[in-house]
Amino acid sequence: MKLEDALQLEEEHYKRRMKLRWKKGHDYAKEDGDILANFKVMADVEKALENHGYRIPIEESYGTAIWHLLHKLVRLLNLFNNKTNPQNESLIDTFLDANNYIDLAKECYMDSERVISDK
Repeated sequence: MKLEDALQLEEEHYKRRMKLRWKKGHDYAKEDGDILANFKVMADVEKALENHGYRIPIEESYGTAIWHLLHKLVRLLNLFNNKTNPQNESLIDTFLDANNYIDLAKECYMDSERVISDK
């Protein structure tokens, strides 16, 4: 690949990234416009859980799925509190995706423990 081709490609990708960031940024920002609010809340949630003895084992696949589930729930709370329509993923899709993360966490747990059935 020639330098000019690579630079043109990166410029096009940059423009696409900025469109996505603009679109998705609204879904995760607080009313005051803090686009990093979701990360800050997630850090606070993790600290609060750990302070109460609830450690999320993110080094395990099921822990990672649980972490993503919490991220979905915080996104929902942002949308509800801001009383805005999401720019990216609809509220119903977010609810459905949260259910997917519950299933994925269960499946990851069963896989890690080599559980074939819960019977």
